[in-house]
Amino acid sequence: MNHYGELKMSPDYVNLLQSTDNEMITKTYEKIKAELKQEIMAELILPVLTEAKDREGGYKQAFVKWVIALSKAKPTYCYQPKNFLKLIGGR
Repeated sequence: MNHYGELKMSPDYVNLLQSTDNEMITKTYEKIKAELKQEIMAELILPVLTEAKDREGGYKQAFVKWVIALSKAKPTYCYQPKNFLKLIGGR
């Protein structure tokens, strides 16, 4: 401590703390991303794909036409990382 009662940390220790924080943030981000991917697959994509198949397991003609039309259509949303937190209710 210095004479003002403030704790002085060496730059190496500060760098270690920051790198540990960054690793934790990255691990947390990856975990949340994996969980979201599973939820999206289970709730949105799998039901659509299940409904799109016929008895033999092939895709229905109407579904194929719909997917092709969507792939040619202009996107309605463009992902921007800076706006992601606002979209999910963050600050």
